[in-house]
Amino acid sequence: MAATAIKIIEKNIKYLKSCLDITESHITWGTKSIKDKYSKVKERLHLKLKEQYIDKRYYESLIE
Repeated sequence: MAATAIKIIEKNIKYLKSCLDITESHITWGTKSIKDKYSKVKERLHLKLKEQYIDKRYYESLIE
């Protein structure tokens, strides 16, 4: 079960990183209001990424 969870978490991390890339482009090329909006989105994405990395470490420790 832990191996399956790790695979899912890795896919989640990959997805969140791609969302972060898109968010960065909005921040770079957007207007002031768009920059403000996507700065908040960026913060949330970073929090979700941290959660996924913590979950991944936890499940990897179960396997070892």
